Amino acid sequence: MPDNQTTVWKKTEIPYNWNPERAVPFFDLAAMIDKHLRKGIAMSREVLLVIFFHETGFANVRQSLGTGPAVGFGQMEIFNTDKIPFFESIKYNSVTHNPKVPVYLKKSKYSYLNHLEALTYETVLKDNNFAVQMHCQYFSWLNDEGVPSGAVEGQKGIKSLKGMLEAQVGGGRNRVFVDHFVESGTALKEVIDSGNRQKIIDALNSVRYYYDKEGKLVQQSLILSRWTRYWDLILPANAPQLFS
Repeated sequence: MPDNQTTVWKKTEIPYNWNPERAVPFFDLAAMIDKHLRKGIAMSREVLLVIFFHETGFANVRQSLGTGPAVGFGQMEIFNTDKIPFFESIKYNSVTHNPKVPVYLKKSKYSYLNHLEALTYETVLKDNNFAVQMHCQYFSWLNDEGVPSGAVEGQKGIKSLKGMLEAQVGGGRNRVFVDHFVESGTALKEVIDSGNRQKIIDALNSVRYYYDKEGKLVQQSLILSRWTRYWDLILPANAPQLFS
């Protein structure tokens, strides 16, 4: 695997808002997802991979160069209050350091969580395995405990892929990415075992649409000929998985 922590990267070799020191190669992430993603739910390895590529280019980072509310390969907003019961289910207290929860509620309503390990951004950033596991377990939790759109009182469990992705993107104008993730995930599944590096890159790039300053969706592909060093780290031409 290329050494991304001791070699020097030129600014022109680094895609926007990407951190080579915190990046993990494509097939390594795929193996980690295989380890942690629960079988039988709507979320798939390939859809998770395109989410990770779209959000961070396969890097375990905090949003906005370390100042934003989202963290991890898939940029989960870990301190959203609707995620308190999820983190409780995996034995973490996401209230102690949560800026969205008033102090009086931390001391009263949520005091029962105090015996659990307090979640921080560093909890995610220091452990790539946990960062992947967290995302996988979240979709498993949505499958069992999430409240689907249009649910009747007492109904729980989001069983559809699009329903899970709506929870991931958070609604609003970002709902457009739901279909992007589904379509690009399907495209990736068709080629991930093909041994064709360029086809895998093309499938991943099909998800790279973002809003520009004018609010228009524009594609920002990481073309192999332009971002050679990025791809040599993320999907090297000699990756054993391309030849198995």
